[in-house]
Amino acid sequence: VSHQTPASLDMAYQHTADAQWPFPFDAKQQLELFDQRIHLTLSYQNTHTTAVPVGLGWHPYFHKGPHSRVHFS
Repeated sequence: VSHQTPASLDMAYQHTADAQWPFPFDAKQQLELFDQRIHLTLSYQNTHTTAVPVGLGWHPYFHKGPHSRVHFS
C-alpha cells in the first residue's frame, strides 16, 4: 500500500526477474470510492530492456445480491 485515505487506496508492486516470471516490471492499482460508484485503475510499466508479453484486467465476476447494481460506461 503506497497511499491510503478513507475513500481511496493506491497499491504498488515492483517485480524483479525470477524463475516464475523472468521479466521485471512495476505495477500499480488504484481504487477510489465516490457516491455509489468506484473508479478502478491498473497500470503496468515494463522495466525490462525489450518488449515482453503482458495483459491486465479484472476478473469479470461480481456477486449479485437482491440490491446489487453494476454499471459500466
